[in-house]
Amino acid sequence: MSEEKKELNINQQLRRNYKKFFVEKTSLVSLLTLLTTACLILAFIAPFSLIITVPLVIIPTFFGFIIENSTTNLGLGKPSRIFKGFALYFKDTFMGSFKVISGLLKALLTYIIATIVFSVIFHLTIGRADPSYVEIFNKIDLVANNADLQKIFVELQQNPTFMFTANLTEVVSFGLSSYMFLHHVFTHSFKINFSLSDKHLIPMYHVNVIHRFSFPKFRKEFYKEYYGSFWLIFSLFIIGYVGGSLLGLSVLARNGLQSGVIGLFFGMILSIFFLPYLFDTYQILFSIESAHYYETLLNIDGSSYLNYKKYLSDKEKDAIKKSIEFAKEFFKEVKKEDKKKE
Repeated sequence: MSEEKKELNINQQLRRNYKKFFVEKTSLVSLLTLLTTACLILAFIAPFSLIITVPLVIIPTFFGFIIENSTTNLGLGKPSRIFKGFALYFKDTFMGSFKVISGLLKALLTYIIATIVFSVIFHLTIGRADPSYVEIFNKIDLVANNADLQKIFVELQQNPTFMFTANLTEVVSFGLSSYMFLHHVFTHSFKINFSLSDKHLIPMYHVNVIHRFSFPKFRKEFYKEYYGSFWLIFSLFIIGYVGGSLLGLSVLARNGLQSGVIGLFFGMILSIFFLPYLFDTYQILFSIESAHYYETLLNIDGSSYLNYKKYLSDKEKDAIKKSIEFAKEFFKEVKKEDKKKE
């Protein structure tokens, strides 16, 4: 399919889905919003609660949203079934869909690096413009003992410029790490379409392997559609995050992390109702590029990248065997369609 026809095909189906299932998709997003808001309220009180609520509450609910959004496009969706998808996430078939631990580690690394970089930047720019701030830091060179050092730390905590730069650093670092995690989750969620298309439901860790070898074959097309769909969500999220964080810093919050949580809330409110657009794009793109996954699946038996098959259970082997048969049937249908076109 040419690039022009592919783009036209995707856009036509997106418009058709939204027009036909607007109420169902809005209801589905509303449920996701309510539950995420509850987690963010808890995070405002205790920011580090996100370490627990993200992998155990938000991500499973988000998975349920993807499943039900896909089902809605088939005319079979019921928004309340998002909670059924929540439970499905913890089964072997889907557990590990988003590689959450890997995403959290990337976010943590981003937070640490951003904190170091922006601490230095804000120290050399905003901080150096305030004589009282500079004077406190100059005292550090003259410290004679720990008691004097503790006095300096107290002065820093009472200095408005220092507290502003510290909180601003937290807001920026928290925002960048949040974006890194969201980007990780959104890109990894594409392979869920393969799991849903495979009626025999191969366990997710096998799907991850198949995805790893299939994805490079259409990486360029994926990111073109991803950023084409994601730019509006990203722009609205940034506007909401910046506005909410500034509101937090000036009025509502006691520290940078709380301001960042407020920013997340406003970013979510502005952008979340466009999520179905992104995942409808994924679903349509997979229908165009699915042959790459089935081709990889057909190469399982003779490929070294699945040489750990001896560790599979009989049930897993049977699922893979049936999926291979499904892939063969898929290519038979493709050949029939090609002959008709000729």
